[in-house]
Amino acid sequence: MSGIWVSPTQFMDVDDLKKSDLGSEMYTYLSATGFDPASWLGTMPDPDPVLEKMPNAGMDALRAVLADHKVTASVQSRKLITLKKQDWVLEPGHAEGEEPTDDAVRLRDMLSRDLERVDLYNLFSEILDAPLFGYTVVELVWSPGNRSMSLSKMIPRPPEWFGWGSDNKLKFIDVSAVGVDVDPRKAVAVRHFPASWNPYGLRLLSRCLWPVAIKKGGIRFWTTLCEKFGMPWVIGRARNGAQRPERQEILRQLSNMVQDAVAVVTAGTEVQVETTGGKASGSLHADLVKYMDNAIAMVIMGQTLTADIGSSGSKAAAETHRKLLSDYAAADEVLICTFMENLAWVYGQVNAPGVPTPTFRFREPEDYDAQADLDKKLSTTGVRFTKAHYVRRYNLAEDEFDIATDGAAQDIDHAQGKGSYTAEQQALEDMADQGRDRAAKIFDRKVMSRIKAIVQESGSYDEVQERLAKELEKGFAGADLEDLLQQAMVAADLWGRFQVNQEVKDDG
Repeated sequence: MSGIWVSPTQFMDVDDLKKSDLGSEMYTYLSATGFDPASWLGTMPDPDPVLEKMPNAGMDALRAVLADHKVTASVQSRKLITLKKQDWVLEPGHAEGEEPTDDAVRLRDMLSRDLERVDLYNLFSEILDAPLFGYTVVELVWSPGNRSMSLSKMIPRPPEWFGWGSDNKLKFIDVSAVGVDVDPRKAVAVRHFPASWNPYGLRLLSRCLWPVAIKKGGIRFWTTLCEKFGMPWVIGRARNGAQRPERQEILRQLSNMVQDAVAVVTAGTEVQVETTGGKASGSLHADLVKYMDNAIAMVIMGQTLTADIGSSGSKAAAETHRKLLSDYAAADEVLICTFMENLAWVYGQVNAPGVPTPTFRFREPEDYDAQADLDKKLSTTGVRFTKAHYVRRYNLAEDEFDIATDGAAQDIDHAQGKGSYTAEQQALEDMADQGRDRAAKIFDRKVMSRIKAIVQESGSYDEVQERLAKELEKGFAGADLEDLLQQAMVAADLWGRFQVNQEVKDDG
């Protein structure tokens, strides 16, 4: 009898398992709410909290958000990190530990040839719209080839043309507003953080809609304030006893004066031009606009300083924010890789079912500085690298360099002066080595411990900088390091006197 233990005391055979509910979905939208939207419209309702409050605007409202300069700059900053990576590779699919089969290599080559006719830069750019609108759908257009189907076009389509059913499958919304199933060979979709309750994905632009709207209102009031209080006021003082018609005539003449700076007024009338003594009190509106700009950058880029470091940021904080932006860029790379591998799977199902489909990845440029630093650290532990290491790691040609042996390295040291000193010179070298070691100990014991304490006790980068500056003025190491420097200066002076005396004796 075959089956499984479903509890410590209950065994179910194969026939009972087939009759059970283990292989079916029980906790669905229908069972939870008593209503299945897919039975009426074919698609699940879009739960976006912003769009559901403006059903008539929809995606057009989100596209209008892109007109804001801060949104545009943030989107471009995020996209361009990924789009500038042109070095990618399409590899034949294979099982782990095995070599690709001839069929897998052939399938990869077929897809590579088809992709040569596609503008991948703009395609990747539209795929990266998925974080903005929640998802991106690309229609595939096929053409018959030599015993295969070739990709002739890949066309990104507006996301509002599609929806998602309760079965988590892509639907096309036709003219009757009913979602119909999409042939999986005709479209590939990529989504940004979809969830069981939200198959449409997380839309970043909808989170920017209100900050953009509020910012526009703040700018409008700010502009009005600048127009009202930023221009000089022309004040006319009518003579005593002036009647209304005379006052209106003076007002008309002053209004004309604003245009041509010339006016003729009644005798006894005073005209005075007043300007505001300081800046217009618009800091409230400026702060509001800045706050909304930061909110937009935070939503799209995850941080603010790479877009506008301002006067209050520090280099360390900017580096931290740049690292966070690189994490977002890495997530965008995953979106493109996911799309391309889904495309490769569809391509394989059309042309070679059963053959492992190609894999797509970006090739990162070699960080030679980091590699050289690692090699240097390993060398201090006694590691000696072969010529093959430098050829493979640094992309050097074998005839460009040689590896120095230990003996050759010693010869280089002697050529630089080591081992060929006189007794007096060697004594001075030994003293310099001892002084260096003493200085290192003083630095480690006093300076580094004080720096660590300052960093731990400070509450911000600015406070760290301020306290370090004060410590530098006082001197970190105190008298110990000063005594050591004085000894070194005395030794250098004595050595100079000795050299002069030797030269005098030699000349004599």
